[in-house]
Amino acid sequence: MLIAFSAWMHMQQIGNDQYFITLMGINVWMYVVILVPFSTFWDSSTIT
Repeated sequence: MLIAFSAWMHMQQIGNDQYFITLMGINVWMYVVILVPFSTFWDSSTIT
């Protein structure tokens, strides 16, 4: 089974900071620091 990944998921799995720094201005570690609390809030809230 082929699983489709987004470009962001691919870059995170590679763990190459240069991609993240070039595109977003932050490294992989900071992306995870921001993503974890955001995803918890996002998954528990309803968009109205």
